[in-house]
Amino acid sequence: MRSIISFPLLVVLAFLLLSAGCVQDSGEKIPPTQSPAQTQVPDATVTDLVTFVEDARTYAQENGREAALAEFNKPNGSFIRGDLYVFAYDYQGNVLALPFQPELIGTSRWDIQDIKGQKYIREMTVVARNGSGFVHYIYPNPAEQYAFEPKLSYVTGVDEDWWLGSGIYLASINATEAIGMAPMTKEQIEKFVEAAVLFARQNDKETAIETFQNKSGPFVEGEIYIYALDFHGNVLALPFQPDLVGTNMLNITDATGQPFTRVEIDVARKGGGFVYYLYPNPARNFSIEPKMSYVQNVDDTYWIGAGTYLATVNTSA
Repeated sequence: MRSIISFPLLVVLAFLLLSAGCVQDSGEKIPPTQSPAQTQVPDATVTDLVTFVEDARTYAQENGREAALAEFNKPNGSFIRGDLYVFAYDYQGNVLALPFQPELIGTSRWDIQDIKGQKYIREMTVVARNGSGFVHYIYPNPAEQYAFEPKLSYVTGVDEDWWLGSGIYLASINATEAIGMAPMTKEQIEKFVEAAVLFARQNDKETAIETFQNKSGPFVEGEIYIYALDFHGNVLALPFQPDLVGTNMLNITDATGQPFTRVEIDVARKGGGFVYYLYPNPARNFSIEPKMSYVQNVDDTYWIGAGTYLATVNTSA
């Protein structure tokens, strides 16, 4: 479900999947011989990620900054757990902990960008200064020959001087328990949308939109539902928010500033695909949670999508 919400964490984000952008070599490739992804531990879920970061913050508060940073910077320390590790910065963007890139400790990464031009360290700093939350960006995955993949990091402030966080790659989320508590897998979401596309193409547009808008219809399964928009961002079907039908969502952003409708339109025009963003979960009192949606065009006038929440995590905590 979609709603226009005013968020306290307004940060500039250019995270997008499958769209062109400028590439900046950030020098952030983790040495293969030291990659945490090489350990024989299952990939972390979003819930694991939050728990891990909160554990690290507790450790830092109980043991002090110096001892905590020493532990976080150990490549084989207690805060290297499977594919998770702690990174830490001060509020000026200076590196305090990067266990697999010790040469960067003490340097400033305030202006570092991902391949889409997103200054994600700045964004994480803003989120951490306001408490804690999620930031999406593109980052090289050492477990996939440094392929650039969408990454979700959870960050939290430790005190008024520094913050820490950790992240997981979203591209690896599939039909396993790694999807957390979501009721559908990537494959099922894709099939659900493709079935809706087939229905829409076999029926006239008016009939399809009316069916998608029906909360008791065949294209609403719990928190999973089909939504439909035209390529100008106008809402055609949104079963749980009928008041938004006819409004324009082209410039609506999520909690991190991502214009997800624009992203979905771009992806749908290119034949369909997955988009990751933060969105209110109707099944959990509209708490803001990481969401994965699959979108596809029906014809040259409109497109549809459906999504699932990656974990029952409240990003405003």
